[in-house]
Amino acid sequence: MNEYGNGKAKFSEKQLKKFIQCLITRRILDEQLPPSNDKCTTPNICIGRNADKLRNNEEQLIYLRW
Repeated sequence: MNEYGNGKAKFSEKQLKKFIQCLITRRILDEQLPPSNDKCTTPNICIGRNADKLRNNEEQLIYLRW
C-alpha cells in the first residue's frame, strides 16, 4: 500500500474498520474469538496464514477509498 503510511492519506474510522475486515476476509489477519464460557470477551487479531503472501508480493491489496 504505497499511499498509506507515507503521509499522503489517512483512514477514517469507518475506512479502517472496512480495511481490517478485508484483511481478515483474505486471511492476512486472523480474528481469534474467545470461547463462549471465557470471562474475557475481547477478540484477538493475529497474523493470518496468507500474511506471508502479502509480505512476499504474491498477493496485493488495492487501496480504495470506500
